[in-house]
Amino acid sequence: PRSSFQSALYHLDVLDECHRQQKEIADDVLDMSGMAAGRMQLRLEPFSLQNLFSSLGKMFSAVIELRHLKFAMHVTDTMIRADYHRLLQVMAN
Repeated sequence: PRSSFQSALYHLDVLDECHRQQKEIADDVLDMSGMAAGRMQLRLEPFSLQNLFSSLGKMFSAVIELRHLKFAMHVTDTMIRADYHRLLQVMAN
């Protein structure tokens, strides 16, 4: 059981993650115009798959809790080089 302080911190963290994702969606809309013009660019960077799945869990945590579901992952801390935000967008959709 979480204390009310821990719960508040957790929810602030979730809100922060959702805010970042909303910003990425806005950026994606702008990128769509670039795709239509044939100017799509990927931002390749190294990142941990564990961080990617953790972000996904945070993005959907409110829905998961509301529907009494469970989100579990078993990922080794593997580093890959890809466009983090594009991959996150694809997985979230």
